[in-house]
Amino acid sequence: MQSYTFKEAITRNELDAIVDLVWKAQYNPYDPSFSAFFPVFGPTARDREVAIKNSKDRLWQSHQSEPSSHWIYVEDPLTGEVVGGTEWQLYETNPFVNGPPKMEASWWPEGEGRNFCNEILRQCYAPRHRWLTRPHLALNLMSVHPKHRRRGIGSTLMTWGIGKAQELGIESFIEASASGRFLYERFGYSVLFKIAFDSSKADPSDEWRKLEHELTPIMFYAMWRPARNALEDRKTEMQWDFREKG
Repeated sequence: MQSYTFKEAITRNELDAIVDLVWKAQYNPYDPSFSAFFPVFGPTARDREVAIKNSKDRLWQSHQSEPSSHWIYVEDPLTGEVVGGTEWQLYETNPFVNGPPKMEASWWPEGEGRNFCNEILRQCYAPRHRWLTRPHLALNLMSVHPKHRRRGIGSTLMTWGIGKAQELGIESFIEASASGRFLYERFGYSVLFKIAFDSSKADPSDEWRKLEHELTPIMFYAMWRPARNALEDRKTEMQWDFREKG
């Protein structure tokens, strides 16, 4: 099996190459929730080019402004092509000391599209914002090139985050897809609960119904890895109370 090593993206060109990979990976197979976060406003190839450029600008700006952001990627050692990438967010203190942040799908124009995606954002990240009020790592948007899957690239991308968690003695959290769940379990993550999205509301508009049909994410798994070597010690002790606060 081919050997892979990870690198951390430092430059804009490196991150742009990761974003190009993300677009290839998320369309094979197609993930409807991807279009909620990275919409294409139109049917033409030019519309898609504009969407990709906008996503590159947005993710680079976010990366520069957010100290927690670490984009990790894997190259094909023969061609130099980026074949895997993900963002790890490393928080060495409580990131939500002032409460959950307001999340706004600003990449959508004002209107039903943005309102719908704001609700998806709220539901997707509510568990993270509510319970991870301690130092932790969080994984976002892991992607592997369709032609390079099942070659250990996902495991290589996990290496950076698991190493940091071990080094700092902190827990980590993932909103996992059904297919990604089994990779994360091998690294000591446990399923806490399923995240099923509810986009229903009274008297929805036709546009809202269309968005529900086209963009509602498939169920995710909230997964947690405790602040120790869970690969050696499988006993998981929750460090927070799941009961309603109020």
